[in-house]
Amino acid sequence: MADTPTQFQPGDQVAVLEGSAPMTVKSVSADGRTVTCVNSNEDEPEEQQFDATKLTKLHSGEESGVNS
Repeated sequence: MADTPTQFQPGDQVAVLEGSAPMTVKSVSADGRTVTCVNSNEDEPEEQQFDATKLTKLHSGEESGVNS
């Protein structure tokens, strides 16, 4: 079985592996290899595309609430 990159979904919180501000996934293309993100901390964020192998998932968009 081949190594598959982390599967990102719109709404996921991600960061660049080299270090960056948290970003929110807007869309995923190229069979999950290209991820379009916006900076979570900007008032008018610009969309940026990233190679999925250069990103790490911080939080899934499907997770809700706080673990206690």
